[in-house]
Amino acid sequence: PQSVYAIETTVVFAGWNNPSGAAAMLSAGGRFYNDGSGSAGSYMGDIRADVRIGGLGTTPTASWIVSRHTGTTDPNPTEPVAAGNFSITPEVGGTYRLYIRWNGTSFTFRFNGEEKTYTPPHGTRLDANRPFKQIYARISNNSGKEAGIRGWFDDVRINDQAVLYDDFLQAAIDPAKWPTYESARHIVDGRLRIKARTGPASTAPLHN
Repeated sequence: PQSVYAIETTVVFAGWNNPSGAAAMLSAGGRFYNDGSGSAGSYMGDIRADVRIGGLGTTPTASWIVSRHTGTTDPNPTEPVAAGNFSITPEVGGTYRLYIRWNGTSFTFRFNGEEKTYTPPHGTRLDANRPFKQIYARISNNSGKEAGIRGWFDDVRINDQAVLYDDFLQAAIDPAKWPTYESARHIVDGRLRIKARTGPASTAPLHN
């Protein structure tokens, strides 16, 4: 993960329902560096950044965010460093291109070609203690709130390479490229479909 400094992917924004203001996101990003305040194996001081579709309101937005991990063993506590929105309002059914890059000094975020840059204030920029990159869907801040978001990710590139990292044309997720597990739960043709699959890099039981 530390060797990955840029991620680009196509996302079809396939579904959105957020009437109560949860934080629902389709994102590309991860943890890129540490500000010098953490120690080996700790999340503390790791800086993560994401480019994303979704938001906290009933109307989705396209945005970017940089945040700092404040916990040592728990990855969830973070504090904001900087954030902003793109001018484009994503619409359900639309296809969008997400891009994020860290060059060791500043972040570049793109959404369908619109570009934003941000240089963090941290004077120390070490390798992340818990490096991690991902494309994902996430709903948080959702206690007692109904929310749903759905997207189709495709044509992933890393590190500005011309060759695709993954086009997902194979029958299953490639564990050599995506070392975390695969799970799904949804209704198909009047039946509840539940799927779980682990790979060589999985380190914990998978429940779905």
